[in-house]
Amino acid sequence: VSVKSVLTRFYLFRGLSLAWLYVPYQWFYLRDQGLSATDLMILNTVFCVAAVILEVPTGALADRLGRRAVLVTGSLVSSLSCLIFLGMSDSFFWLSLANVLAALAMTCVSGADSAYLFELLRHHGRGDGYKRAEAFSSGFKLALGAAGGVGATVLVAGGFELSTLYLVTAFL
Repeated sequence: VSVKSVLTRFYLFRGLSLAWLYVPYQWFYLRDQGLSATDLMILNTVFCVAAVILEVPTGALADRLGRRAVLVTGSLVSSLSCLIFLGMSDSFFWLSLANVLAALAMTCVSGADSAYLFELLRHHGRGDGYKRAEAFSSGFKLALGAAGGVGATVLVAGGFELSTLYLVTAFL
């Protein structure tokens, strides 16, 4: 497998890893499920606290188990989080768990993706191209995140239920 092929897959992974289409509409979806503004703020706090707590341990896990394994785990956990948001949206406990899992997914990718890219390039004798590749992949991730927001709006404007955004995100 050529380094170009692996880089292309990495860029695609990185771009889609946090393209969470549901985020712009999560407030509306959860309000439709009967949650109050206070509930929504508490859930957001759960996500933020979990992200802070999990950032270092997931980095250590990536060092110990390997970057690729943790990146794959983050993707699977992200999908699981979306499915819990869909299937258990009437339970504050399960919604809190879904937020913790979303934070776990995010922290699995955070840093491990950059380290994976650095090691990949260095392994193929292209370590001097890391800064350029990191800048490109970071920009690509932001662009696909923005495109995800636009895509979400197109789906919602087209009559799709807000729950569809969680399914699409789980698939991505």
